[in-house]
Amino acid sequence: MLVAPGVYHESVRIDRPRVTLRGVSRDKVVIDGRSRQPNGVLVSAPGVAV
Repeated sequence: MLVAPGVYHESVRIDRPRVTLRGVSRDKVVIDGRSRQPNGVLVSAPGVAV
């Protein structure tokens, strides 16, 4: 999964195995839960890379 540049005010849940979550640019993709989400990325499957 390739994520476009931007600030995302949400969290991401990955529950499928063998997924790679990657931003188009390291410094231009931000997951910001605004202190309301306990985790930016929640993984519950094997073989996931973030």
